[in-house]
Amino acid sequence: MLRVALRHGVMDGDPAQSPEERHQAALALLQSAPDTELYDIRWIDAAPPTRHRTLTPVQCSRCGEDVAEDHAELVDGRPVCPECMADMRQATIRGATADDI
Repeated sequence: MLRVALRHGVMDGDPAQSPEERHQAALALLQSAPDTELYDIRWIDAAPPTRHRTLTPVQCSRCGEDVAEDHAELVDGRPVCPECMADMRQATIRGATADDI
């Protein structure tokens, strides 16, 4: 497998410069420097990445919106989306019970 990575320290810049000056210097370097100065390109002995699994959508038990299974949390055995979960946490902080939410 071919590995292409930005060389360590190439974009560090001068700490005495302002962030905008460092940004401009980095852009100029990227546009003018040869690839061999910017990137570490080499063959490595590694297996190719595995295919990611498709996330199954589930329906939030509170609002009915679809949410990726890995992003939902279970409350009383039922999936709850991150937004509803945040609302539930805020309500708990304010002292509301689950029945009030």
